[in-house]
Formats: sequence, C-alpha cells, structure tokens
Amino acid sequence: MTYLPPPFELREGEKQVLVVREWLSTYDFSRKHFFLVTGPFKGQNFRHDIIPWAKHIMDMWDRPEVREIIICGTSQVAKTSIAYDCLLANQYRSPAPAGLGMPDRENLKRVMDEKIAKHILASSGLRRMLSDGETVNKGQVRFKGSTIYGMYSHSEASMSSVTMRDLGLDEEDAYAPYAVQTMMERQISYGDEAKTMRYSKPRGNEKTSSIWRGLKHDAQVIYQVRARCPIELCGHMQIMTDKNIVVPRLCNGCGWQGFPDSETCPHCDGKMETISDPQRILVQDLARYRCEKCGALWNDHMRDLAVRGGDMYAEREIERPTKVGYHFPSWVSPFVKLSKVMSDWFKAYNSGDPKLLRKYDNDHKAMPYKVQAVQTDADVLRKMVRPECEPMVVPEGVLALTCGIDMQMAGFWFTVRGWLRTRESFLIQYGWLDTWEDVEELLFNTTYPHVSRTNVRYPIWRAGIDIGGGETEVEGWSKTDEVKNWLVTLPSRGFPDNVVTGIKGASRTQQLTVRASRMQLNPLDAAAGQDKIGLYTLDTNDLKDTIFSARIGENARQPMWLHKDTDERYFTQLTAEERVEKENGTVVWRAKSANNHLLDCEVYAAACAHADWMPALVTLDQPHWNVTTPKAEAPAQQIPTKAFNGRMKRLGRINPNAR
Repeated sequence: MTYLPPPFELREGEKQVLVVREWLSTYDFSRKHFFLVTGPFKGQNFRHDIIPWAKHIMDMWDRPEVREIIICGTSQVAKTSIAYDCLLANQYRSPAPAGLGMPDRENLKRVMDEKIAKHILASSGLRRMLSDGETVNKGQVRFKGSTIYGMYSHSEASMSSVTMRDLGLDEEDAYAPYAVQTMMERQISYGDEAKTMRYSKPRGNEKTSSIWRGLKHDAQVIYQVRARCPIELCGHMQIMTDKNIVVPRLCNGCGWQGFPDSETCPHCDGKMETISDPQRILVQDLARYRCEKCGALWNDHMRDLAVRGGDMYAEREIERPTKVGYHFPSWVSPFVKLSKVMSDWFKAYNSGDPKLLRKYDNDHKAMPYKVQAVQTDADVLRKMVRPECEPMVVPEGVLALTCGIDMQMAGFWFTVRGWLRTRESFLIQYGWLDTWEDVEELLFNTTYPHVSRTNVRYPIWRAGIDIGGGETEVEGWSKTDEVKNWLVTLPSRGFPDNVVTGIKGASRTQQLTVRASRMQLNPLDAAAGQDKIGLYTLDTNDLKDTIFSARIGENARQPMWLHKDTDERYFTQLTAEERVEKENGTVVWRAKSANNHLLDCEVYAAACAHADWMPALVTLDQPHWNVTTPKAEAPAQQIPTKAFNGRMKRLGRINPNAR
C-alpha cells in the first residue's frame, strides 16, 4: 500500500509547542524536577521531610483562585527555594513570561548565575526547554516559548520593560520605595492568570517593612506552623513563641543547674539565677523549648519532631482566598538551634544596644521592631542618685573613666563617667571649662581617688570631643578648625595622642553605632600629605536610646548612677530632648530646649565605652589606674561653675589667625 506524503510537515519547534506536556503539581514537580543547588542537601530533590510546611505553600500556589502569596520569614526557613520551585513549576507546565525581582544589580546577577541557572541545568525536564542551549544571557533565562526576566529595584528600565504572568519578589524590604508596585504593574495584562510570590525577611519597623505591611494588610488569611508536643501522653498543638524558649538557672549556693519552677534551689535553698552568658548558652547548647501544656522541655531534635508532626494553622480560614500569607520565625526551622535564638537574645538584652534588639526582632521573630516609648522625665532621673556616692571619687569595681566634651562658643561642657565591666556606670564629675588649658588639665593631669584604696588614682582613659561648628568672630576660622588644630598639635606639645579623639554625630543611620575613620585637617584642600586626625562618627539616636531605655529607671539593665551632689542643672539638661517618630516610621531625638549640652556629653562618654570603639573597654585586663603613695586629701565637692558668657580665650598656637 502506498501512502501519500503529508500535505505539510511540522518543524521541531512546532512539535514541542503542540505536544501535550505532562501536568505535575508543584509539589510533585519539586520531587521529580527540582534539585537543591546549595546547602547540606545539594544535589537532592526538595526535602519535604525536613521542611514540612513547603507542601502547603506549593499546593496553595496551584489553586487557580490564589493570585498572591506573601511569605514573611527569617533566613533558613527555605522560603527562597520554595519560591524558585513554584516559579519554575509554572514554566514547566505552561511556559509564559515571568520575572524575578531583586534589590540590586549585583544580587540579581549572582542569583541568576548561581541559583536559577543551576536549578535549570540540574533538571532534565527544564534543561530540554532551554532555547538554543542557553542558560542565562544578559540577566534573562530564555526557554522555548517563554523568558524569565531579571529585574532590580533601582532600575526603572528593568522593572518596566515587559509584560509577565508570574512574578517572584525576593527580599522586597531591601527594595527602593515603590519598586514592588512598579514590578507588579507588569502583570496587569494577564488579569486573573497572574501569580505573584513575595518572600522576604522583615527589616526596620512596622511603617518601613513592606513585607510586613503586605502580610498584615493585604493577606486575607495568614498561616503559621503549629507544632505537636512529641510527648506521647500530651500531643498538644501549639504556636511556638520565643517566650517559651528557656535556659537553665544556676544556684549561687551549691552550684546546681536546672530548670526549677521556684526562685530557690531545691537542694540548698540558695537563690537560682538565670544563665545569661550568650557564649555559654550557645557553646553548651543550654536552651530548651517548654511545652505550654505539659511543661516538657524539648531539645532541638524534639523541636524538629514537634514541627514535623504539626500542621499549618490560621486563626481565621476563608473560602477561595486570593491573597495568602505565611509567617515563619526562626525557631521553627531545623537549621536554627534554640540556643542560637537565646544567645542572640541575651547578647542584645545584655548590651542594651538598640541595633541588636532590632536585629533580634527582624532575624528571629520575623517581625518589624516596635518603637518603644522612652521616658525623659527628670523625676525618673533623680531616682538614679546614689546618696553614698561622693563626687570626684571612683566607686568600687570601676574599670576605667571616660570623658565627653561638648565645645561651645565660649567654653566647654564636660562629664566624666566611671564604667564597670558589666556596663554599669557612675557619674564622677561634670561641669564647665573656660579655656583649652582647662581641657588639657582635665584630660592629662587630673586623677580621681578610689573610694577605698588610698594607693590608686584613676586618670581619664578615653575622651571624645565634639568637633563643633559655627563661625567665631575671626573671619574664616570655625570652631571645627579650632578643635582639629588643637588635636593635631597635641603630640608636638608633649601630650599623648591616644587619650582624646574628635567625634561627630552621623547624618544618617549607620551600621555601627560608633564608626572609626580619619579626617583631613582641611577637607577643602586636596593637597597630598596634609595632616589627618582620627575621627569617630556616632549614631547618636542609638546611643540616646540606650541611655534612656537600658540605663535609666528602676529596672535599668545597665544602671547609670549619679553622685549625691548632682543638681537641677544636670537633670534639666539631660531631659532637654524627646524621642519622636516621623511619619515615615523613622525615630529621631528632638530638642525641647537648646540647653542639652550635658546630654551630649553623656552620649560622648558612652560612645567612648561602646564595644564598637576599639580597643573595647571590656577587653581591659585590669583597671586603668595609677598606683600612688597614699596621702591625706580633703573631701571633694561637685560644684559646677557657672557658664562663662564672655569671650573665650584662644591661644596663638591653636588659632594662628587670632589677634
């Protein structure tokens, strides 16, 4: 029998388009075609036995009515791998233009080259779909019939150039303002077919965190991991919180360590004190999770069993939601030790550092930090006065003295504060200085007696002086020039160069509370070889937050004690500012009165003792004191002199233009 040739022949590309592709759920796709490319399970299919919540998200992605999934979670909860699987599963089933958004160009290139391309090449099903064997070319992945476009938030062109059906927004809290809305506009043409996956760790506070606003205001239903107690006779289902993560207590009598319910030791009636050393908690793996019903203590393995035996829970379920949210704190992850959570908590709590406290909320609780009300009440400050503390006398346990100096047009305000290794501190002296000679006398020649040891005296270990601002009556000669010239001439006049350093407040939030740098003597002069001076830039908002939230008040963790002669002038100046929240969510300190100089001095003295200023005070092996021959001394009194309102004396060697 002779067969007639077909009237036409399909080309290879046409055959691939018309062939009926195998339909796989996103969950089945992850088990067959999605391979992990990083981490301890590299080369394996997605491990649903390790990340049990992934199936719930993947099944939700497959539901036709769901248009947007919002995942607010910390690192190590597999949110990125889940998102990649969902996006690639859609390409495998029904190719269509898609987009992947990143915060910046560098991260986009790294993710496309090291993540997306490797996921595709590791899967035979995805690899066959590539156009002409290409993987990533100019930030794009070209399949036969579709393209995955790379976008980053600071490029309007990359965000607005094409229409796409599927969209993944990676770490959107690091995006430029309104970048999320701009990227999502690319999906308008696809209408009800469009799907968006938003996944990010929260950053900042409730007003600045885009992923948190999306979770709380856009999501119609929010799911959380609910764990089942692994104790057979309990089996209670519960949402895990960090309040139930506990560390053992140590008896100050017999040294017994355990988790008693009472404050006294069951063996010797000694006092039980909570172990709060972050390194000890982490190294000895001390943290446990306490079941909220039976009180059983779970270690990391039992925590993992509890999570795997649990489910995904929402307080309010609705039928056919279009926007679904998920919230994952770090302690549900099998990759995060409970002791790591508690170590980071005590590190933040013990330091009182607002940056570490905010970081704990973002990195572990997967929540934006809440702006706390801070009291700047003089009555609260008066309670910090210790009647037994004499002025200009160093109390027991002080490791070193720091000094903060705030330069004014006619003189200098200053404070001297003594610090213990625990960051508890005592006010030693405060007041007003008229001249540069007075400043030098204070910093280099003044020593303070110890309260009980007559053979030691404390010099000032470290000081910070504000580089100032404003013009004097000598044309072209500012207070900044004056203090810089004073600093640079100290060694040539026989003074040590490691006691006092110039400081200034940062113009914006910085990663370190105290950041070291160097400053040219004349920034406008580009000539090479000119003198440079050391400079520390301070995040004054953070330092003030620490003072008023962790060091002042009845429950102060690092009390900032005042001596018995502290007067009303000190109280007034220390409470001359208030903490306010702007409309965009940022928090700043605003002056209620211009007379806030002693508060600035306390900020500078605290910066000198901060762990970011190296070498840190806590690294001192022994107190910074001088051993002297005992001699009788008259009792000292703290009587600050009145501010000098006349013309400040300027020496020719400091200001060569002075007349």
